[in-house]
Amino acid sequence: MTQVERSDDRGERWKAVGAPLPCMVTDLDVHPKDPARIYASCGGYSGHIQVYDGQTWTARKEANGLERDYLGRMVFERIAVDPSFPNVIYAGQRDWAGPARGIARSIDSGASWETINWNLPVDLDVWGISVSPHDSTVWIATDYGNFRMMPAR
Repeated sequence: MTQVERSDDRGERWKAVGAPLPCMVTDLDVHPKDPARIYASCGGYSGHIQVYDGQTWTARKEANGLERDYLGRMVFERIAVDPSFPNVIYAGQRDWAGPARGIARSIDSGASWETINWNLPVDLDVWGISVSPHDSTVWIATDYGNFRMMPAR
């Protein structure tokens, strides 16, 4: 269980954000215009994505379009919100025991997801994701090096 906490005064005081999550949180990102909306990637064998709407955490899993990796796991360890289009979220899959599926994207604030590896290797382990605030370029750090994805708009 992981309790996400938040400080609104530069770390002087902290308060819990919702109930504890039933996973190991490996990355967080916050909606740039709605700081009550938070996205968490959950590592571990039963990983998934958690979305906080300001009151409740909701898990996003296979029913929402996220895919399991080649070993049957759903280990999402990185997440990033597009600062220019905050309804677009990217999540990176990584499995320390074998090849993962790569990048998942949501275009509806985390409600549904699709795998979008495009021309990237199919067995892609993602170590980091960053989205440029200038042009929405997605930068991905992987086992194969760093890649740039130019999203179609």
